[in-house]
Amino acid sequence: KQVNDEHGHLVGDDVLKRVGEVIRSVTRKEDLAVRYGGEELAVFMRCSGLPAAVDLAERIRRSVEQFKFRGNNADLSVTLSGGVAYHMAGESLDVLFARADKMLYEAKRLGRNRVVA
Repeated sequence: KQVNDEHGHLVGDDVLKRVGEVIRSVTRKEDLAVRYGGEELAVFMRCSGLPAAVDLAERIRRSVEQFKFRGNNADLSVTLSGGVAYHMAGESLDVLFARADKMLYEAKRLGRNRVVA
Protein backbone atom coordinates (compact mmCIF):
# COMPACT_ATOMS: atom_id res chain seq x y z
CA LYS A 1 0.00 0.00 0.00
CA GLN A 2 2.77 2.42 0.90
CA VAL A 3 4.48 1.88 -2.48
CA ASN A 4 1.19 2.64 -4.26
CA ASP A 5 0.65 5.76 -2.15
CA GLU A 6 4.17 7.12 -2.66
CA HIS A 7 5.02 5.93 -6.19
CA GLY A 8 1.71 5.18 -7.92
CA HIS A 9 -0.15 2.05 -8.92
CA LEU A 10 2.06 1.22 -11.91
CA VAL A 11 5.12 0.99 -9.68
CA GLY A 12 3.08 -0.89 -7.07
CA ASP A 13 1.97 -3.44 -9.67
CA ASP A 14 5.56 -3.83 -10.86
CA VAL A 15 6.73 -4.44 -7.29
CA LEU A 16 4.06 -7.13 -6.87
CA LYS A 17 5.30 -8.81 -10.06
CA ARG A 18 8.87 -8.71 -8.79
CA VAL A 19 7.77 -10.11 -5.42
CA GLY A 20 6.14 -12.94 -7.37
CA GLU A 21 9.46 -13.59 -9.11
CA VAL A 22 11.26 -13.64 -5.76
CA ILE A 23 8.69 -16.10 -4.41
CA ARG A 24 9.15 -18.33 -7.46
CA SER A 25 12.91 -18.32 -6.89
CA VAL A 26 12.44 -19.59 -3.32
CA THR A 27 9.60 -22.09 -3.77
CA ARG A 28 9.56 -25.47 -5.47
CA LYS A 29 7.95 -26.15 -8.85
CA GLU A 30 5.03 -27.93 -7.22
CA ASP A 31 4.26 -24.98 -4.90
CA LEU A 32 1.65 -22.51 -6.12
CA ALA A 33 1.88 -18.76 -5.51
CA VAL A 34 -1.11 -16.59 -6.43
CA ARG A 35 -2.23 -13.00 -6.02
CA TYR A 36 -5.11 -13.08 -3.58
CA GLY A 37 -6.65 -9.63 -3.45
CA GLY A 38 -5.12 -6.25 -4.14
CA GLU A 39 -1.81 -6.57 -2.34
CA GLU A 40 -2.09 -10.01 -0.81
CA LEU A 41 -0.38 -13.13 -2.07
CA ALA A 42 -0.96 -16.74 -1.08
CA VAL A 43 1.43 -19.67 -1.38
CA PHE A 44 0.04 -23.19 -1.42
CA MET A 45 2.56 -25.91 -0.69
CA ARG A 46 2.61 -29.54 0.20
CA CYS A 47 4.80 -29.95 3.25
CA SER A 48 5.43 -32.17 6.21
CA GLY A 49 3.86 -29.82 8.73
CA LEU A 50 3.57 -26.32 10.10
CA PRO A 51 7.31 -25.90 10.86
CA ALA A 52 8.18 -26.53 7.19
CA ALA A 53 5.54 -24.01 6.09
CA VAL A 54 6.87 -21.40 8.53
CA ASP A 55 10.43 -22.04 7.32
CA LEU A 56 9.39 -21.42 3.71
CA ALA A 57 7.47 -18.28 4.68
CA GLU A 58 10.55 -16.97 6.52
CA ARG A 59 12.78 -17.68 3.51
CA ILE A 60 10.33 -15.78 1.30
CA ARG A 61 10.18 -12.88 3.77
CA ARG A 62 13.97 -12.60 3.98
CA SER A 63 14.37 -12.84 0.20
CA VAL A 64 11.85 -10.05 -0.39
CA GLU A 65 13.49 -7.91 2.29
CA GLN A 66 16.93 -8.32 0.64
CA PHE A 67 15.72 -7.72 -2.94
CA LYS A 68 16.31 -4.21 -4.35
CA PHE A 69 13.29 -2.85 -6.20
CA ARG A 70 13.44 0.16 -8.52
CA GLY A 71 10.67 2.72 -8.78
CA ASN A 72 10.63 6.24 -10.18
CA ASN A 73 14.45 6.22 -10.39
CA ALA A 74 14.85 5.28 -6.73
CA ASP A 75 15.57 2.06 -4.89
CA LEU A 76 12.61 0.84 -2.86
CA SER A 77 12.76 -1.19 0.31
CA VAL A 78 9.92 -3.68 0.45
CA THR A 79 9.03 -5.96 3.33
CA LEU A 80 6.51 -8.72 3.72
CA SER A 81 4.30 -9.83 6.58
CA GLY A 82 3.05 -13.39 6.52
CA GLY A 83 0.33 -15.42 8.13
CA VAL A 84 0.84 -19.19 7.98
CA ALA A 85 -1.86 -21.80 8.42
CA TYR A 86 -1.63 -25.55 7.90
CA HIS A 87 -4.60 -27.31 6.32
CA MET A 88 -6.35 -29.62 8.76
CA ALA A 89 -8.15 -32.77 7.56
CA GLY A 90 -11.76 -32.00 6.66
CA GLU A 91 -11.22 -28.24 6.87
CA SER A 92 -12.75 -26.01 4.19
CA LEU A 93 -10.61 -23.55 2.26
CA ASP A 94 -12.66 -20.70 3.74
CA VAL A 95 -11.65 -21.76 7.25
CA LEU A 96 -8.02 -22.23 6.19
CA PHE A 97 -7.90 -18.74 4.65
CA ALA A 98 -9.59 -17.23 7.71
CA ARG A 99 -6.90 -18.70 9.96
CA ALA A 100 -4.09 -17.53 7.66
CA ASP A 101 -5.68 -14.07 7.50
CA LYS A 102 -5.87 -13.92 11.30
CA MET A 103 -2.15 -14.75 11.49
CA LEU A 104 -1.37 -12.09 8.85
CA TYR A 105 -3.15 -9.41 10.89
CA GLU A 106 -1.25 -10.57 13.98
CA ALA A 107 2.05 -10.21 12.09
CA LYS A 108 1.07 -6.66 11.12
CA ARG A 109 -0.06 -5.86 14.67
CA LEU A 110 3.30 -7.05 16.03
CA GLY A 111 5.18 -4.60 13.82
CA ARG A 112 5.17 -6.00 10.27
CA ASN A 113 8.02 -7.67 8.35
CA ARG A 114 7.49 -10.94 10.20
CA VAL A 115 5.81 -14.32 9.89
CA VAL A 116 3.23 -15.55 12.39
CA ALA A 117 1.72 -19.04 12.55
